[in-house]
Amino acid sequence: MEENHIKVNVDNTGSMAGVNIGTGKQSIAGNIKNTHKPLGGAEKAELEKILQELQTAINAEKELSESEKQDALGFLGKITENAFKPIPETSMIHMAVQALHGLLRNLPAAADLVLLYQASYPKILQYFGL
Repeated sequence: MEENHIKVNVDNTGSMAGVNIGTGKQSIAGNIKNTHKPLGGAEKAELEKILQELQTAINAEKELSESEKQDALGFLGKITENAFKPIPETSMIHMAVQALHGLLRNLPAAADLVLLYQASYPKILQYFGL
């Protein structure tokens, strides 16, 4: 018998009850609460530093055209804008991180921006549980 698995993400600002999923007696009940842990002082300072370093490196990268720099700065801006909201839009952060990742993929592996991004990428994802 073949098993199919589907990943389901549920976002809700109220309460949920009485959901029957598939066969059997699976259900979801109770209040859904925001479990986002705001960045603490040290985490916030480190993230601000990472984002500032990336901005400086993007501006200095000779391998990027002006258009590519604007795109990269736009993606970085979306990360920054959402990172410090009381409840960050992690889907927007994830999308912007992936877009920035795709743009930088075409740069030489030894480029300063690529090396900085490779070190920063996991930290950014970790801050937001991505």
